[in-house]
Amino acid sequence: MTNLVTDTKGLFKHGVPGFAYNNVYRCFPNNDNGLLFRLVNDKRQWAFYNDTEKMVFRVNAKIGKGSQVKPLGRAKLTKMDWGVKEQWGWEVTVVVGPGRTERFLEGSVEGFQIDFQSEVVSEDDVEFENGLPTVKYDSVYKCLKGHGNGLLFRLVLRDSLSEECTWSYYNDTKDYVMEVEVTFADKTCVEPLGKTRVEHDPANKKGVVYKIAVSPLRTESFLRGRPCDYRQSFV
Repeated sequence: MTNLVTDTKGLFKHGVPGFAYNNVYRCFPNNDNGLLFRLVNDKRQWAFYNDTEKMVFRVNAKIGKGSQVKPLGRAKLTKMDWGVKEQWGWEVTVVVGPGRTERFLEGSVEGFQIDFQSEVVSEDDVEFENGLPTVKYDSVYKCLKGHGNGLLFRLVLRDSLSEECTWSYYNDTKDYVMEVEVTFADKTCVEPLGKTRVEHDPANKKGVVYKIAVSPLRTESFLRGRPCDYRQSFV
């Protein structure tokens, strides 16, 4: 959940929200000033403000069945169908870049649960030491921070018109095979590419697990789509 802020004086460090609000809630109450904030106004509208310079946040909210809501801005609303006993009726997602305010939803909310995922924006200090990726990309992310130059890199190419993106992984080591595993909460948002292996997520029938092995100095295509609400792990 998010924590209500009662005193907003000096709260924001890197800018101000681009949204008129009456109440503000910290999304990460135990981290610095809160980093990401949920904003709510008297029109029953929500927005999220990212008060960081180098983080991207993915917001995933499950909304109660009795709610009557519509998405705002770039937020995506999906109707959930998990059986009569499931308390959630809607899922709303959005990505909030550094310094950005993203409108989220409007309407009557009866119960909600919000999950957040974060990652650092594309690196500007990447140095490939042993080779080079063999695909085009416009963003690159170190997979193993704190280990040499990053060793394994996620390469992202975005289509500005469709907002779809393509992921690939490049292994900049000479001696190690890198295993990549990514779990997605919604299997419909992505499709596998190349040698990517697809497995069921035993904890979520609507989810999916993608895996791939990346040999030394190899670049492997991984997926295409609009990935959101995911967890990465590397070995």
